[in-house]
Amino acid sequence: MITELSATELASRLDNGDKLVLIDVREAHELVYGQIANSQHIPLGDLDFDLDKLDPNHPTVFICRSGGRSHQAAVLASEYGFSDTYNLTGGMNQWAIDVDPDMDVY
Repeated sequence: MITELSATELASRLDNGDKLVLIDVREAHELVYGQIANSQHIPLGDLDFDLDKLDPNHPTVFICRSGGRSHQAAVLASEYGFSDTYNLTGGMNQWAIDVDPDMDVY
C-alpha cells in the first residue's frame, strides 16, 4: 500500500531517527534545486532496473518535484513487492515551502 507523507511528517520522522530509504526520482538536471539529505538519486526511467538493488522490506519514500512521478514510482515499487512505500506529497516544492525555505520552488 502506498501512503502519502507530507513534507512536515517526513521531516519529523527523519528528525526522530526513523530509518527510511529516500529515493529521489527526478531527472539529474533537477537536482540543482536541492535534495533531501541522504536521499539516493534514481531517475524514474531507470527505477525498474534498479529496484532489485533496494530492500523491498525497508520503508521507502519516493520523492520528485511535485508528487506525481514519485507516486508512479511508489506504485511500481509496490508491484515489485515493496511492502512499505510512501509518496512525498507535494514533492520537493512542498519540502521547500514547509521544511527548507533555502531551497527553490520550481
